Amino acid sequence: MPSSGAIYGSKVDTITGTGIRRDEYGDYCCAMGVWYGYCGDRFLIKLENGTQFTTKICDSKGYADDGEGKYHNFGGSGKCIVEFIYDDHHLPFCVAFSGSCGYYNWNGLDLSSNIKSIKKINYGEPVEY
Repeated sequence: MPSSGAIYGSKVDTITGTGIRRDEYGDYCCAMGVWYGYCGDRFLIKLENGTQFTTKICDSKGYADDGEGKYHNFGGSGKCIVEFIYDDHHLPFCVAFSGSCGYYNWNGLDLSSNIKSIKKINYGEPVEY
């Protein structure tokens, strides 16, 4: 499920046409529970279909009812969610209607598969794909 709002220092991704905001490093802005990290932390997300992309926590979800602060579990159950931050004025109708970016291939960003892994990465260090 996408989140709405303008995040300082981020711009709408014009390549994929998703309306998702990206920062100056190309990381997709997302909201995640504190189990994963805090605002500003970066991650490499790999999907089961081989798609890989980087994200940055731009909105913290805090602690969840699960007692761990995950909010968005992945693997095993097939329920995989990354809550992207999008720009209201650039959200495609199909996403507004369905409530999900995950049904589509966005000009090479194929989000139609479940999450395989979420790996924390650091600024200034090489990312191992």
